[in-house]
Amino acid sequence: MKKAPVASGAPLSVCESGVGGASWGTDDTIVFSDGVHLLGVSAAGGKPKILTTPDFAKGEYSHRYPQILPGGKDVLITALDGCGWDESRIEVLRLDTGERRVLIRGGHTGRFLPSGHLVYNRAGALLAAPFDLAHIEVKGNAPVTVADGVLQNNGTTGAAYAVSTTGVLAYIPALGAHQFEQRLVWVDRGGKIEPLAAPADL
Repeated sequence: MKKAPVASGAPLSVCESGVGGASWGTDDTIVFSDGVHLLGVSAAGGKPKILTTPDFAKGEYSHRYPQILPGGKDVLITALDGCGWDESRIEVLRLDTGERRVLIRGGHTGRFLPSGHLVYNRAGALLAAPFDLAHIEVKGNAPVTVADGVLQNNGTTGAAYAVSTTGVLAYIPALGAHQFEQRLVWVDRGGKIEPLAAPADL
């Protein structure tokens, strides 16, 4: 993991990292994922501290895509049990106690917005639900669809979107309705592709 001044200057190494996102808090603590655990490290560098370990006995295998909430005491995370949409959850992690609580089942890559909403991805759609920051809980009934067709390479990688503090949404469009379809093919040395007679893996 590296950091660099926006104005100018050489990048500086913070620590060894991994896939799964990072969030920089106002107290200069960075919470990040190594692909399995969530860890915390000073933005000045140093040895990371493990904050969460998946409950492997219950099928969990990864904690990813943290966002430190305003106040710096709680972190939104995505907990994964598998690659399917129903095998991910948006949870909140309490940094001082390590307590975790489920906010959304079947949600992925959750983000809090200053408008008072929790936005998250499910099956290529961005959904928004009212969020009570004071009590760290989702309010209301059915979420509202904000955007359809947001890129996500598979059920474990984060959705390719971001929302500014002014509420502007930016995202990469999905490749189409078959973005998750995978087929076995033969490829010869000349680059010719010949599909195999096997069903697509969705």
